[in-house]
Amino acid sequence: MNEEDYKKIRSIFSEKGLEEGPFKIKAEEDVSINISCEKDHIDIDFSDSDKLPELSIRIINAGVDGITLGNKGGKIRLNSFPDIPFLYKWLK
Repeated sequence: MNEEDYKKIRSIFSEKGLEEGPFKIKAEEDVSINISCEKDHIDIDFSDSDKLPELSIRIINAGVDGITLGNKGGKIRLNSFPDIPFLYKWLK
């Protein structure tokens, strides 16, 4: 992950959130997370169910259980919805 990718992911915690195409994801700055590093990816789990980040897809809002970051992309793990995969190059 390069510095530009880091800045985009970090914007999730900004007042505006990260907006890309029809997607917007936003989290509170003090959200509780658990991070585990595996050989080929990093898992970020949100442990405080009262402060789950929110993902908006035009008219759908869903809680985010976690995010998996791999070498070329990752997936957003949603509460009660299927996971959404993404590539870092889509965020540019």
